[in-house]
Amino acid sequence: MVSALVINLMTLASAEPENSTMTDRVRQAQQFLNENGQSGWLLYDFRMKNPIANEMVNPQGMASRRWFYFIPKSGRPLALVHRIEKTTFQGIAGYIETYSSREELVNKLGQILSKSKTILMEYSPEGNNPYVSYLDAGTYELIKSLKVKIESSQEIVQFVLARWSERGYQLHKEAAGLLLRIKDKALDYVAGQVKKNKALSEKDVS
Repeated sequence: MVSALVINLMTLASAEPENSTMTDRVRQAQQFLNENGQSGWLLYDFRMKNPIANEMVNPQGMASRRWFYFIPKSGRPLALVHRIEKTTFQGIAGYIETYSSREELVNKLGQILSKSKTILMEYSPEGNNPYVSYLDAGTYELIKSLKVKIESSQEIVQFVLARWSERGYQLHKEAAGLLLRIKDKALDYVAGQVKKNKALSEKDVS
C-alpha cells in the first residue's frame, strides 16, 4: 500500500505544470502596473544574462545582440531587437521594432519610453536582492538619461512568474494529502511489527 502511494506521489511530482501563455503573463503584468501606479516594465537582456527576461519573453534561439521588451500599463507590448535577429522574436505578444546601430537603439528607446515616468527593471537598490539584480550599470545610466525613474521589478516578477496556477495549487494539495497518507501507513506498519516483536529495517518500511 505504501509503495502504491509513493508511485502516485511520484506521478504528481512529474506532472507538467500549467504554464501561462505569454499573453496571460502580459495581462497579469499590466494588472500589477495599474494597481501600483507604474508606467511599464522594461525587460532587457544581452546574451542570456537575464533569466527573468528570457523566461518572460522566451526568444526562439540565441540572441547575440541586445534586446528590450517593454510592457506598458495599457496597450500592446513592444520588443526592440537587432534587425538581423527579428525572426528570433517571431510569435511574441505585441509589436517588434528593430534597430541597426547604437544611435538608432537609443533613439527608439527614447521614443518607447517618452510617455513613461516610472518603469520597472531587473534592478535592486544597493544589490539588496541579487535574484533580480541583472541590470548592468551602463544600461541603468542609459535608461536614466532618458528621464525615466527606474524601480526594482522584484514584486512584479513574483506576481507574474512565481505564483502557483490553480492547477498547480491543486497538485500541491494532492501531494500533501498523499504524503500524510504515506506517513500514516508507514507508522501503522511499524507499530504492528513492534507489537509482534519482529525485526524491522528501513527497507521493510519502504
